[in-house]
Amino acid sequence: MIIPSARKVTNTGTTKIIGVFYSAKMRVHVETESTLEADYLLHLEFSPDVFAYRTQPRTFVYEELLERSRRYTPDVAVVGTAESAPLYMEVKPAAIAASARFQRDFEWQCEAVRREGGTLSVVTDAFIRQEPRLTNLKQLYRYAALPLLREWEVGRLREICQAVPHTLDELKAAVAPFDLGLPHIYKAVSQGLLAIDLDVPLSGSSSFAWKEAHHES
Repeated sequence: MIIPSARKVTNTGTTKIIGVFYSAKMRVHVETESTLEADYLLHLEFSPDVFAYRTQPRTFVYEELLERSRRYTPDVAVVGTAESAPLYMEVKPAAIAASARFQRDFEWQCEAVRREGGTLSVVTDAFIRQEPRLTNLKQLYRYAALPLLREWEVGRLREICQAVPHTLDELKAAVAPFDLGLPHIYKAVSQGLLAIDLDVPLSGSSSFAWKEAHHES
């Protein structure tokens, strides 16, 4: 299933790279207008604070100083796990976000979103493509579409990890006798059951800890 967008996603007359991103979190396909937008969705996919998201979610109407009516559709809408006002995001290269033209339009767009009770912000490649986080997210994403872990698999991982954190190599050795392996470990991360530090390269020495509070909520 592909979530429909408020504005047709097209690259007609542009150099946009249109794609489809599969969200294991929501179990739907999401259309994207650029590789940068797709990379941003990886962050949302693995954020424990994000419940759902949608690209080109809705259209706002606002008037400029010359009283010309303009239509504006944010790149992404983010729904948090905690109750809050709608959060809309512009996904842009840092050079574009810093331009005078973008800043002028963005001010009007923020006001249009505020009038509807939401918040508009901008995220750039300076954050989205930080390394090694992005590479780590892409590696984990390869396993995100696997079926949810079964109850006994979750129980075994909890039993092993709950007492003390394990490195990846230690965890793989501990779960191997139960026919569990790297796919199960990485799937547990995507399900929000295991915590890891995404700001260091994933390796055999990466530390994994059980997120009991998140699992029980």
